[in-house]
Amino acid sequence: MRHAVSFMPYFPDEEINEVLGDFHVWNWRRNAQQLVADARIRAYLTRYFGLYKTVKGKPESRIAVVSPVTGDPFPADQDFFRLSRFNNALMASYLFNLPLNSNWPLCLSDNFTGLHQPFDADTDDPTIAFNFGSYLQVKQAGSWDYLTFATPQFMPDMGQCRPVDRLLPLLVGLLGDKSAAINRLFRSLEWLRVAFLNYENVPNDVRLVAMCSAFEALLDLPEFKKAENFSNQVNGLLPANRLPTISQQIRNTTVTDTAVGWWCREFYSLRSKLVHGEETTPQDLLHDTGAEHLKIAINIFEECVWGLLVKWSILSPDDRMMEFMWRSNWRDLLGVQMAAFI
Repeated sequence: MRHAVSFMPYFPDEEINEVLGDFHVWNWRRNAQQLVADARIRAYLTRYFGLYKTVKGKPESRIAVVSPVTGDPFPADQDFFRLSRFNNALMASYLFNLPLNSNWPLCLSDNFTGLHQPFDADTDDPTIAFNFGSYLQVKQAGSWDYLTFATPQFMPDMGQCRPVDRLLPLLVGLLGDKSAAINRLFRSLEWLRVAFLNYENVPNDVRLVAMCSAFEALLDLPEFKKAENFSNQVNGLLPANRLPTISQQIRNTTVTDTAVGWWCREFYSLRSKLVHGEETTPQDLLHDTGAEHLKIAINIFEECVWGLLVKWSILSPDDRMMEFMWRSNWRDLLGVQMAAFI
């Protein structure tokens, strides 16, 4: 009988065992004995997951299975639309906890690589083959005794990470919503994934352009006056505030904006330089405060998601304000005082 397993081999929380909407996410090594009743399937997948080895040759212990809550936990046919959205919701909820310094656990997009493998637990064929890849399907063939999938050396393994607990179920609750606004939300998370990939040869230029694309998708920015509209929308999605404004001369026009708005304009200007091939320096990747533009960007991106959830009446302004008080790291990165929001 044919089955299939969906899983993330490098999930950054080995203690995961949680039901989220229609899906159950659980660590294979810690929970397989209790959660997989079929001994044949358990034996087959134990063998299969045993092919995943760390760079030191030890079994990869971070494998997290994503199974349906009801029915067969390993159905041959799965809803890849919802599964993909679920994977991106998980990734975003963990990435939004990106630490500001190296003293805290850290995970990146690569940790949420989602794989899907069909299998037949009844087969006794010693020859095995598995397909991998998103654009080009690559078949890896061999035998149970000689095939190994080694953890890439760039894969982050820096301790147990945690998601933004309040946000994750809200995103999961939107998996089946196909409205234009929600489609843009989940499309923007695909660009967020690109911005925080860790494998070699992904330059910071690409990360910044991908991050800008995430904002464009999320906020549905128009074709013209993007920097101005970017600023207006981000300012509009913040909680009510008394942010001070700064006036600057742009060409022949005096423009007045908040520190947040000026960051938006600066970030989009940097994006334009990058995509049009203008020369940039390492200093261009930093804000005047010394903070990385990319770290400011993911924090403000999260802020926009909270603001949109309020706009869509999914979250109350009071509940959002509680998260804002505790989570808005961008305030420190931009030198904005909390007093402006009280």
